[in-house]
Amino acid sequence: GDVGAQHIAEALKVNAKVIELELDLHYNGIEDFGAQHIAEALEVNAAVIQLNLNSNEIGAVGAQHLAEALKVNATVTKLDICHNQIGDVGANHLADALAANVTLTSIGLLQNRLTEAGARALVAVAESKPNQIKSLCGITPDATSVDLYDHGLDAADAMLLAFDLRVNTTMTKLDLGGNHIGAVGMQHITEAL
Repeated sequence: GDVGAQHIAEALKVNAKVIELELDLHYNGIEDFGAQHIAEALEVNAAVIQLNLNSNEIGAVGAQHLAEALKVNATVTKLDICHNQIGDVGANHLADALAANVTLTSIGLLQNRLTEAGARALVAVAESKPNQIKSLCGITPDATSVDLYDHGLDAADAMLLAFDLRVNTTMTKLDLGGNHIGAVGMQHITEAL
């Protein structure tokens, strides 16, 4: 939870031993307060290169804190914040951070209660940085198979996925069964193929 995130953040702020760290904090019940502490650590820590905050309870305020940290952080290359609750407000904060950040290549954003407007803001920034940002869903550009069966994806998620599909030129299998993408979402995906 938030208290645990605070303790980890405090350790990261004074870290002098670890050179490169892939920090996995998924499914930890971290909310906005915990995200704020992690963000404060990212502003001063140069060891974290990957951060997994998947499946927590981070909302727009937590996303704002993370976005502010990403504007100045020069080491994180991959952030997974899928399955949280950032909404369009959080998406706009992260879009601003993506525009300023020079190291982040992959940010997982699926299932964050976005509308198409929030997804569109993220895609626009990613498209403006084709040599840097390779994924908005956490899919590697060279993945050949992606299983997103029954992930609760909607039309906004499909917009993010369409960006990844335009970047990925090696995918041969994509499972989207059991989702709620709808006709609009399928249009985004088919236009990307």
